[in-house]
Amino acid sequence: MTDTTAQTPSAPVAHDKATNGTSKNTPRENTIVIPTKDDMVYDLRVPRYTSYPTAPHFNDGVNADTYNGWLSTVGQTAQTSSLYVHIPFCRKLCHFCGCNMMVATQERPIKQYLKTLQQEMDILISHMDSCPPVQHLHFGGGSPTILEAQDFIALMHQLRNHFPFAKNAELAIEIDPRTVTKEKIDAYVDCGINRASLGVQDFNQKVQETVNRVQPYDLVYDTIAHFRQRGVNSINLDIIYGLPYQTVDSLTETIDQVITLNPDRIAVFGYAHVPWMKTHQKLLPEDHMADISERWQMYQVVYEILTKNGYTAIGLDHFAKNTDSMAIALKNRTLHRNFQGYTTDSADVLFGIGQSSIGWMPQGYIQNDPNINKYRKAIEKGKLPIIKGYELTNEDRQRRDIIETIMCYMDVNLDDFHGRYGVILDHTESLNNLAPFMQSGDIEIIENTIKITEKGRALMRIIASQFDTHLANSTKNNTQKKHSSAV
Repeated sequence: MTDTTAQTPSAPVAHDKATNGTSKNTPRENTIVIPTKDDMVYDLRVPRYTSYPTAPHFNDGVNADTYNGWLSTVGQTAQTSSLYVHIPFCRKLCHFCGCNMMVATQERPIKQYLKTLQQEMDILISHMDSCPPVQHLHFGGGSPTILEAQDFIALMHQLRNHFPFAKNAELAIEIDPRTVTKEKIDAYVDCGINRASLGVQDFNQKVQETVNRVQPYDLVYDTIAHFRQRGVNSINLDIIYGLPYQTVDSLTETIDQVITLNPDRIAVFGYAHVPWMKTHQKLLPEDHMADISERWQMYQVVYEILTKNGYTAIGLDHFAKNTDSMAIALKNRTLHRNFQGYTTDSADVLFGIGQSSIGWMPQGYIQNDPNINKYRKAIEKGKLPIIKGYELTNEDRQRRDIIETIMCYMDVNLDDFHGRYGVILDHTESLNNLAPFMQSGDIEIIENTIKITEKGRALMRIIASQFDTHLANSTKNNTQKKHSSAV
């Protein structure tokens, strides 16, 4: 197995293209007890907690007028900001996809969308008393790489004209290796992009064909190489486990190949199978998907390989080199969690731009209309396209901080939050509900301090959910079905 601690970040590790960069793995010892299908405590649907309350609990009581009011005081309530720009188009549909996206085979709808984005920026800025400097920008999708190079340059120019950017802002973009080109990469770098996140998912050909996302190892390798040749050394890779035809052995090979690419960060997500929400997922063969026990084994194998090869485990599903800012934030307890997952972004507000985008402010959350036609029509009328949101209570804020602390650091001292935001909460019921996890060795509880053990790392969403009062009502209003499996 390759030891990434001895590798330089300047270029991908040399590999033998005949073997796709794989390495032979040594046997591994189990460090986590593997549950069986009868261990239903592990087989729960709970939020990923990229916000609190989570999106299923947003409501139409928060609308464009509400957001306008919040924006009118943003200069007084925030010192820094972040931008999320949603590009909802892809050339092909990945059958596992849970994103808000649409297939575009022609350029016309994309060009029209870009014009609408500029109009949205005009309206957004018009409601602000002043705009705090942007310290983080993230292009997500869909596939931002569907934009032609000149269109991306124009979009970036518009963003800089509308928003003030901090000198050392992090500018990140999600990359589909199948639709990116050297010309596009050059455009990204010339516009200031300094972090690239590539969707890999899996390198196994059978898995790729099944999920309709075929992208060879060499394509990913060449994409990363060109970014690094242009001086972008902050590379993230996304992997999914639990896909059809994945096995522990095939996933092991994929992770070994990922290591040879020498990324700074690796995100490893459990596949969220929600065909009642994403009907295209019905195209996937459910009888060839891993059960809960097999998914658990996959998680364990990924954890063991990456941590043995110099990566620090970050929360539930991220891994980073010790020199990466995310690993440093974990050590310094300055890590955060937002709609993109774990982040070093500490901005006071997040402006979501584009169809379905979610943003947040000190007062609460807001979401743009996911229906692209309704989104466009609202903007054409000069209105922000807000469809719903959530106004935070002080209890929400305290519970949000507790849940984020658990998700980021695997521990929480409840006394540290006692009285925060002027709220005193009784956590007796939550602590009692956690007793089975303490008995199984997944957590330790000393007085009011909860610590998740390495054995229980994969369960942190379940642990955090014990402090979620909104989830308690999910069975009644059927929102629990909107969440993915906890492992």
